[in-house]
Amino acid sequence: MRRALLLVAALAWSFNGIAQEVAGRVVGVHDGDTITLLTPDKKQLQVRLADIDAPELGQPFGQAAKRELSSLCFNQQAKVQTRAVDVYGRTVGLLSCQGRDASRLMVEHGMAWVYRTYLKRPELVPLEEAAKGSHAGLWAEAATPPWEYRKQIKAAAAASATSPTERPAQTVHTGPRGGKYVINSAGHKEYLSGHR
Repeated sequence: MRRALLLVAALAWSFNGIAQEVAGRVVGVHDGDTITLLTPDKKQLQVRLADIDAPELGQPFGQAAKRELSSLCFNQQAKVQTRAVDVYGRTVGLLSCQGRDASRLMVEHGMAWVYRTYLKRPELVPLEEAAKGSHAGLWAEAATPPWEYRKQIKAAAAASATSPTERPAQTVHTGPRGGKYVINSAGHKEYLSGHR
């Protein structure tokens, strides 16, 4: 029922095209693309930054992306130009902290990918290319985009549910010091023996 109501709200927003502005103070940073905003009437609003996708916390640079967004926005006055509500009930919008575009800065600093599936601001693409060219942040090493990582986790969970005795094939990553690891089902690095 709740999911149906959220879908109706999301469709209503997308059809009327009216962006609403919400202001408040950032009281929580969950990861590199999700914050909690405390509004003046003391309501908490979970906000997913539009146009970007930051590494998941269990991925390389996931914690660094969270720290970057924290340094930009935590405990700062912020404004959100809302776009929609996602399937998790989060408001999706453009976050501005102290007048700075958080999505843009996360891309410029190499702490997030441009999320092309939902992109409404193509001007972010050249910023991603520049960050990649200068090996900024997550571009310092070969990185798996978070949407692919989430698919791998989901596939691994499905495979372990259907065949618990067989270990699913996993992508082997190389860390900054040459160590080889895989991402386990909990989303954490699991170094291969002899490669730490």
